[in-house]
Amino acid sequence: MGEQLLYAQAELPGVGETLTRVTERRLDVVTRLLTSAGFTPDEARARATIALATVVGAEQLALATPALVPTGADARRVRELSLAMVVGRTAPTAPGSGRAEEPVADEIADGGQ
Repeated sequence: MGEQLLYAQAELPGVGETLTRVTERRLDVVTRLLTSAGFTPDEARARATIALATVVGAEQLALATPALVPTGADARRVRELSLAMVVGRTAPTAPGSGRAEEPVADEIADGGQ
């Protein structure tokens, strides 16, 4: 819970600077991974930002509203969709949903075209 609280305390002396430094390192690591997967540096950085924001946001939701956090198969689906949105894959559908695979991230990456 310690790290989750830091975001709410970013204005305290030393906290904001540390968060900035750690966040920059995390973004750099994910950006490098996405660049090595074939994304341009700018696209990789944007996708890394989305990925980190998703993780931090999910942690904040879990802290503030734990009863609303998906579990089991629902949690797995959220993770799969999040990954699909970041890396541009086709998102697998939930078993038994009767729906075809959804190109969620591709539509976002193409600007809806």
